[in-house]
Amino acid sequence: MYNNCFCPSQRRVQYSSRSLLNSYNYPTWQEKLKKYHHKFFNSSSANLESFEPQIQDKVVYAWLNDHHIWGVDIAVLLKQGKLNQVLQLLSRTWTSLGYGTENNQVTPLLSQVYQRVLAEELAVIKTR
Repeated sequence: MYNNCFCPSQRRVQYSSRSLLNSYNYPTWQEKLKKYHHKFFNSSSANLESFEPQIQDKVVYAWLNDHHIWGVDIAVLLKQGKLNQVLQLLSRTWTSLGYGTENNQVTPLLSQVYQRVLAEELAVIKTR
């Protein structure tokens, strides 16, 4: 599963995407949900009003994997160790990622946090 995702275990994806979506307003969420829900729901089961963490995870995952939106394959860049390039790209949407206008106390530590979380997630995969 690591070949096509950013955080391999579902446990970590839940926490990361939820924090990313906290900065979104409702119309933006509805736009993303309508665009990406078909990737994991059949049309009869889709709840376009849902803001459940599991649905947020799936929508953000599908959005980040949309090469047409970002102009690059983010997962490939991460595998190549180009985290700063990814942070710069994503900071247009999430300005606190280090290249935006809202740097915070965690910004200088993002690379270290990413490496630690990645190592933890890969260890979880190896034990399965």
